[in-house]
Amino acid sequence: RKEADYKAIHLKEDELCKYSFDVVYKDEPPVHVRLSVPGRLMVDNALAAYAGAHFLGLDGTVIAEGLHAFKGVKRRMETVGSYKGALVLDDYAHHPTELKSTISTIKSIAKGKIYFLFQPHTYSRTKALFDDFVAVFSDPALQVCLLDIYAAREKDTGYISSRDLCDKLPNSLYFPSFTAAEGYLRENVSSQDVIITVGAGDVWKIGKNLVNEDGQE
Repeated sequence: RKEADYKAIHLKEDELCKYSFDVVYKDEPPVHVRLSVPGRLMVDNALAAYAGAHFLGLDGTVIAEGLHAFKGVKRRMETVGSYKGALVLDDYAHHPTELKSTISTIKSIAKGKIYFLFQPHTYSRTKALFDDFVAVFSDPALQVCLLDIYAAREKDTGYISSRDLCDKLPNSLYFPSFTAAEGYLRENVSSQDVIITVGAGDVWKIGKNLVNEDGQE
């Protein structure tokens, strides 16, 4: 906005959807900022953080260094790496409200297909919130890839499964193992896509395996 004291200009996005930009404040020289977390929303967050720190007296270049050093919170839209050029992310979300927020963020990042690998957490939660999960995952922008429910403290009594969710979602596929899901991604992912592993269990291993396979650490 023209009336704003702090502005982000000259925005540039790299192949992993991470932004760099210049911060201008009144008549001061612009300060270049390069972020290490993906997504357009992060520009707004970074600009707000910059404004607050600058108001408190920190030098702009010091603030920029701090913003670049911030790698995000572990398992919260965490960048794992890339696979065949596709951005690989991981997120801890496992409740429908969290999932809705995660999906909104991913849609703002993705240029190609979104492979949303979800591992439901506990049988009781999956059953209790079944309709909410169906509503959240009905977004046509997603290719939902469902893994078996992560039991955690519970035992499988057979009254609910990821297959039940899959049956309600035309945009979903069920995979009986991580190996099967990884094989599907190897055959289908392209460079403009986003792969995100989501859930409170160990689904993160899929993204890590693919990134390591692609020669990254």
